[in-house]
Amino acid sequence: MVRRSRRISALLGASALAACPGSRPNADRAIAYPATRTVDSVDTRHGVRVPDPYRWLDNLGAAEVRAWAAAQTSAARVSLADSAFRPWLATRIEHHAAGWDAHEASTPAEGTGPPIRLDRTPGSDPPRLIIQLPSGTQRLLVNPSARGAGRAISRFVASPDGSHVVYWLSTNGSEWVDTRVVRVADGTVLTDSLDGLRFAEPVWTHDSRGFFYVRYERPRAGETVALREPSLWYHRLGTPQASDRPIYRTAPGNVELLIGATLTPDGRYLFITEGTEAATEGLGQLRSRMMLLDLTRASAPDVSGTPTSLSSVPDYGYRLVGQSATGLLHVLTDRDAPRRRLVAIDPRNPAPQHWRDVIPEGEDVLHALHAIGARCVAHYLRDAQAVVRVFAPDGRLERTIDLPPFSSVFGVRQGASDDELAFSSMTFLDAPVWWHTNLATGRTTVPSPPTASRLGGPYEATRVRYPSKDGTLVPMFLVHRKGLVLDGSHPVLMDGYGASHDPSLPTFDEGVQAWLELGGVYASPNLRGGGEFGRAWYEAVTLERKQHTFDDFIAAAEWLIRERWTSPSRLAMRGMSNGGLLVAGTLAQRPDLFAVAVAQVPQTDGLRFVRGRHTAQFGTPSNPAQFPFLYAYSPLHQLKPHRCYPATLFTTAFNDERVPAWHAFKFAAALQAAQDCDRPIALRVDTAGGHSGFGRVVHGGPGGHADVRRPRNGYPHASRRPIVQRSGAGSPVLETRLTAARAR
Repeated sequence: MVRRSRRISALLGASALAACPGSRPNADRAIAYPATRTVDSVDTRHGVRVPDPYRWLDNLGAAEVRAWAAAQTSAARVSLADSAFRPWLATRIEHHAAGWDAHEASTPAEGTGPPIRLDRTPGSDPPRLIIQLPSGTQRLLVNPSARGAGRAISRFVASPDGSHVVYWLSTNGSEWVDTRVVRVADGTVLTDSLDGLRFAEPVWTHDSRGFFYVRYERPRAGETVALREPSLWYHRLGTPQASDRPIYRTAPGNVELLIGATLTPDGRYLFITEGTEAATEGLGQLRSRMMLLDLTRASAPDVSGTPTSLSSVPDYGYRLVGQSATGLLHVLTDRDAPRRRLVAIDPRNPAPQHWRDVIPEGEDVLHALHAIGARCVAHYLRDAQAVVRVFAPDGRLERTIDLPPFSSVFGVRQGASDDELAFSSMTFLDAPVWWHTNLATGRTTVPSPPTASRLGGPYEATRVRYPSKDGTLVPMFLVHRKGLVLDGSHPVLMDGYGASHDPSLPTFDEGVQAWLELGGVYASPNLRGGGEFGRAWYEAVTLERKQHTFDDFIAAAEWLIRERWTSPSRLAMRGMSNGGLLVAGTLAQRPDLFAVAVAQVPQTDGLRFVRGRHTAQFGTPSNPAQFPFLYAYSPLHQLKPHRCYPATLFTTAFNDERVPAWHAFKFAAALQAAQDCDRPIALRVDTAGGHSGFGRVVHGGPGGHADVRRPRNGYPHASRRPIVQRSGAGSPVLETRLTAARAR
C-alpha cells in the first residue's frame, strides 16, 4: 500500500542516514548536495536587520524551487538507501503492524444499522467507501479513484437515519476538500458539491435532510495563513452551495478564529463555539465563547434564527458533552478549573455564577468526556496515564475501570445499546485492543492482545523524573530491555512535542518495537506545553516562556547522558510539526548532545510565519514586545557557521497547508552550508501528501462518523459521537516520524 510503503521507506531511510550512531559516514558515501544560491535579502524588524539569504525558496510554485527540491530528494536517497538493515527492518515493522490490523478487524459495530466503513483490503488503496450488508456481503458506495488520480476519502459522516453519507475528497493529501453526498440505498452521488471545508466535520440535523458545516475562505495569492474568515452555514440536500443559509460569520479578514458546532442530543439546539489558540482534545479551542441556535423542533428544524450568546468573550475552552432530562446543557470546561470540570448550564440563564458542577475538578486531568446512553464516561489523565471512570447522570461516580499501567485510551464509543461501552487501549508494548463494558453491571471483557505484535517478555516501560533548567521536575517514559546495564553504550531515541496542550501519551508504535529489538532505548518526556497536567502545564511555555520547552528537552538529553543511559554519539531525537520546531531549535542550541536529528514538517522560521489561531500561544513578530523572544529561539536564525551538527533528516510536502514546505527548505539549506563535519544533512520532499500525510479509517455507521484527520499522537478528538478510526500505523505520527538511528 502507498501509505505503508512511504512510512517504511522513511523509517528505513533515517536508519540509513544515521548509519551506526557515533560513527562517521564513509567519505565516498557522503551526500553531494545540490547547489543552493543565496540572495541579498534583508528585513529590518523593529530596528533589527535580519538577513534572509534563502528567501527565493519561499516561492513554492516556482520551477526553480521545484527543481531544487527534487534534486535534494534525489541526493538524499543516496544515503537513505544505504543500509543492510532495510530488509530486516521492513519485515519487523510489518510484523508489529499486525497489531493494528487485528485492532481494525475487531472494531465493534456501532448502533443497529449496517456499518459503513472505508475498505482497507488489499487492492483498495485508496480506500473505498462501502456498506456492510446483513448478509455479510459488501456493497460499494464511493470509489475515490474514479474521481481522479491522487484522490482519497479523508472523512465521512452518515446521516442519523443512515440514508445518506457526506464525505470529503482530498487531492494529494491537501486539507482543502471537495465535499460530496452519496445516497446509501443505491450508491448515487448527489449533485451537492461544497467547497471551503477543512477540519470541522459536518453536523446533520435529526431529520437527516441537511447539515451544518464550517466554511473557510481560501488564502489569497501570497498569503501563508492556514485559515481565514470562518463562517457557519446550513446545507439542505439537493440544493447548490450558493443557496446555503449563513448561520454565523466572523469578521472579514480574520485569521485567528475557528468555529465549532455540535447538536444537542435532543436535536433542538446547535451549540456553537467561536475560539482561538490551540485546539485541545475533548475541549476545543482554549479561548472560546459559546453560542446557541434554537432549532425549535428536531423533526422539522428551523434554521432561520440567530444564535444567542451564552458567553461574551473568548476566555476558556468549552465542549458540549450532553444534556440533562430538564434541558440543561452539560459542558466540559476549564473555566475556574485548570484540570477541567463538567458543568450544567441553563441556556435561559447562562451566566457562570449560575453554573452547577456535575463532575467537579479533581486531582486528575479530565481529558475527555463521552455521553454513553444516560451515563458519562470520563477519560482522565493521571501522570500521563489513562484512567476511565463511569458517572451516573447526576454526576455520581459509579465505577472505575482498571487498566494496565502505562495505558492510553482512544476510540471511546457506544455499543449496540445504551448500556454498552467500547473503547481501545494500548501501552508502549501492547498493541491496541477493544475493551467491552456493560455499564449496568460493570462486567468488562478484554480480548487477549495479538501476541504476534507485542514484544512483552524481556522489555519494560518505566517512569522517571528529571530536573529542567529552572528546577521543574519533568516526567519521562523510558522503554527498554529489562536488566539494562547503564554504561552509556545504548542508542536512545527521544521523541518530543511540548506544545498546543497536546499530551504525549503511551503509544504502540511498530517502528519503536523494531528499534527495541535492535537494542535501542525509547524515551518520551512530557515536556511543558503539552496537556498532560492541565492548563497550567501548557501555559508555562506560552509566549515569552517558550524557551522552557527547549530547556526541558535539553535537560532530558543531559539526564540520559549523566545517568549513563547513553552518550552524545548514540543519542537521536525526532519530532513532527511543533515537534519539528522543537528538534530544529534544540539542534541549533545544543548540537553537541545529539548524533542524529529527524524533523518532520518542521516550523523553523519564527519571523516569517503567520501563526493565525496559534498567535496567542506563540506570539507574532509584528508585535515589538514579542519579536525579541521569537527571534531568540527561531531555529533558522540561531544556526552558527563552522559547527558540527547532528546527521539530520528533514521531511516535508509541497501540499502542507499548515507549515509551508519552505520552512524545511530554508533550514536544510542553511544547515548544509553551516555543517563543518561529515555528518549528512538530508531533505526529502513529497509532491503528494500534506501536513499529516494520509490517514486511515476502518468503520463508521448510521448516526456516527469516521475521521482520518488525526492529531499528532494518533488519538481521536473527543466528541459526543465517537470517532472510529485507525489510530496507529496510519496516523500522521507513524506515517512521517522516523526512527532516527539504529543499534549496533
